[in-house]
Parts: sequence; C-alpha cells; structure tokens
Amino acid sequence: MDSAQPKNRGTTTLTSTRGTGLRVFGSVITSRFDPDRSDIDFLVDFLPAVHDLLGHYLALNEELARIVGCKVDLVMSDAVETHTSRLRPSGPPRTSMRPRSDALLWDLETAAKRIQGFVAGKSWQDYSNDVVLRSGVERQFEIAGEALNVLRHIDAATADRVPNVH
Repeated sequence: MDSAQPKNRGTTTLTSTRGTGLRVFGSVITSRFDPDRSDIDFLVDFLPAVHDLLGHYLALNEELARIVGCKVDLVMSDAVETHTSRLRPSGPPRTSMRPRSDALLWDLETAAKRIQGFVAGKSWQDYSNDVVLRSGVERQFEIAGEALNVLRHIDAATADRVPNVH
C-alpha cells in the first residue's frame, strides 16, 4: 500500500463526517507509543453547521479506528481548548462547548455500542425471554438518556446538534 492511500482515505473520511483540523497527540508522538498496546489519540474540530454531531463523531471515530487498525480516542478540540482557556488568568472561554460535553458524548457512544453488542444476533424472542439481556440493554438506555439530558442542560448548543434530543 502506498503512503498516499491512507492519507486520501483519511481526508475523505474527515470531509464526509464534516470534521476539520484532525491532529494526533499523546503517546503516538512519543517514544512511549507501543503499537501492540497503545491507542491513538486524535483531536478534531467539526464544522459549526453540523446538526448530527453525534452521528458524525461516531462515524469518524469508527472510520479512524478502521484506518489505523487500533483503538482510537477521538477528542473534540473545543473541549480541550475550553478547558485550557479557563486556566488563563482572565478572559472568557474561547469556545462555546463545555469540557464535560465531550465526556457525555463518549458516554452516549459507549452505551450505544454496548446496546449493539448486547443485541447482535438476538431475536425479539431472545430479548423477551432473557431478563439479564433486557436489564443490560435498559441500563445502557438509561445511561444514554442521562448523558443526553445533562448535555441538554449544560451545553444546549451541542445537544441541539444531536438529532432527536428534545
């Protein structure tokens, strides 16, 4: 595979998910990086007009993991920039996204992936007859709902970009 191919796939992925300014950070840029155990940390910005923020976030996270062939931690740079701007002696945060928003989106993504994993290959009858399966799925829906509820209250602008959050 020539070295331009992954770059082109990454550019296409970034464009299709409405992401901009993809950067790496963490151990991957140091001598501590272990390809067998480390994940790759990415910072990304999303275009302000992205309405389905969660969908684009999840799609980019999944595609980056597929491209690099290992676990990926995708962090929206707004969250990091807001956090560091609060450490400055004066001035308002440079962005409207609050640091906890990124964590709430991660909670939502994790709950959704767990639900998918729990029900993969299961029929409605399997689900209906298995109290442990139902309890696990219901708990993940509770986690997702709580994350969306808190997001709506602490960062309405970000919540408005997640579809079907009322």
